[in-house]
Formats: sequence, structure tokens, C-alpha cells
Amino acid sequence: MSSAHMQAITFFEEGEPMIDGEPGDLKFVIRTVPSQRWERRGDDLLINETITLVDALTDRITKPGDYQHYPGQGMPVHNAEPKKGDLWVLYTVAFPTHLSSEQQQQVRDLLGHTHMPIPTTAAA
Repeated sequence: MSSAHMQAITFFEEGEPMIDGEPGDLKFVIRTVPSQRWERRGDDLLINETITLVDALTDRITKPGDYQHYPGQGMPVHNAEPKKGDLWVLYTVAFPTHLSSEQQQQVRDLLGHTHMPIPTTAAA
């Protein structure tokens, strides 16, 4: 059970006594529980973080699919303490599903973009 997703820890002679009176071994099995928010790859930890469009434009410019890498901030490496894997944060930007005409114009004014009409017929 040396997989990073399942590890066994044994405490020798710390369990219940056997029939002959000798204490048995106490064994714990630790498993990684799946999550929608993060994924473990070996000792590295990958986190999916959804941020608002406002956060993406104001905290720091973040494009959909951007990521940050934090070396040594992942999961502890088994039998190699204090070494740790890396942490990777993948950003998804949540865009608004609807903007009023006034809000659309405010965004255009703020970002310096003029409205370009969408052609209704294909050019020949």
C-alpha cells in the first residue's frame, strides 16, 4: 500500500492482546477521498479555483486557464519529511450570464471598446 492515495501506518504491539496475551499490531489505512475542488497527483496537489470577473480584473489580471505554482506547498512526501510536493492553483473565471444594455455600455466605456455590430448576412 505505498500509493500516495492509500497508505498504511502500523503501530507495532499497540493493538489488543492476542489469545496468548501478547499485544497485536494496530494498523490504520489512510485513503484520499475524491473531491470536485482538488486532485492529488502523487505528492502534488491541484486545486480548481473559480473567481469572479471582478476579482479577475481587480486583484490581478487573471485570464481563464491561468494558474499559479507554489513549490513545496503540496502534500507531504511519505517517508521524506519535511519534503512536500507542489501546489498548483488553476483559475476559472465566472463570467456574468446577463448584462443589461446600460451595464454593457459601462463595460465598453471602462475598457475603451466601441460596439461593433454583428453582420446579419455573410459576406460573399
